[in-house]
Amino acid sequence: MAIKYSEGFSKLFPSTCVIGLYCASFYAMSLAVKKIELGVAYAIWSGVGIILTSALGVMLFNEEINLKKNRQHHDHYDRCYFAQPDSKQITITS
Repeated sequence: MAIKYSEGFSKLFPSTCVIGLYCASFYAMSLAVKKIELGVAYAIWSGVGIILTSALGVMLFNEEINLKKNRQHHDHYDRCYFAQPDSKQITITS
């Protein structure tokens, strides 16, 4: 949530929090992979992150949780870009 408050890393305190929390998160992940397999640790880390981020988004930013978001806000996801070794770009649209 600090990344939203940092406003593009233009505010010092939230930006510092983002960096510190990312460091703490990766440190905790490095400890977890000592005891459990990487795939399991990453799945748990990702799932917990999604759940906590969604919950905090609802509580702090009054975001809605629903299974189908408004399409007009997500039209940019209809295109996928793949970089090619010769630096040409292929666009795939749905």
